[in-house]
Amino acid sequence: MARAVKPQGRVTICSRAPMDHMRLGAAAWIDWNSIDVLLPAIDVLVNCTSIGAAAQIGQSPLSLEQVLRLPAHAVVFDIIYQPSPSGVIAVGASAWLANA
Repeated sequence: MARAVKPQGRVTICSRAPMDHMRLGAAAWIDWNSIDVLLPAIDVLVNCTSIGAAAQIGQSPLSLEQVLRLPAHAVVFDIIYQPSPSGVIAVGASAWLANA
């Protein structure tokens, strides 16, 4: 995905562990503990964690309070498809964000 972003776009990967920046291409990396700083500037949020699946059904990596800090035009995606909706999609929908 990072390589598919147009030159004017920006991808930032947020995770708990530092990433190998050589593999990220056009993407920048920040620590998960800094996610709140980025929330108001996110256009597309993609959850690529296992949070919300298996033993964590119904959970979301972001709280409703955090999701409410996303812009109204933000779109929320999740790689988890069981259960449907996943926790992060349910939280996004409750904040009236578009999701897939």
